[in-house]
Amino acid sequence: MAAIRSKIEFARSELKLVQSYIDLAYGGEIAITMSDGSGPPPQVLAHLGNVLSNYEQVLFDQIASLEHELEMLDSPPDEDEN
Repeated sequence: MAAIRSKIEFARSELKLVQSYIDLAYGGEIAITMSDGSGPPPQVLAHLGNVLSNYEQVLFDQIASLEHELEMLDSPPDEDEN
């Protein structure tokens, strides 16, 4: 159970970080400079935001799954199952 709680806390921490990056990407607060001095490809920040949003959803799903697993381990077995 401790390992599951640890995974949940890590995922929540990662989720906060990803959400802050999403805010930066969609807020236009990120500047991109190409190594050759040219401008960034069109829609690069929108693509970055989409990738981060997908990862955000993976983290939400992972947290929900881990919380469900923890709940199942923490609840007593049904007497009807015997």
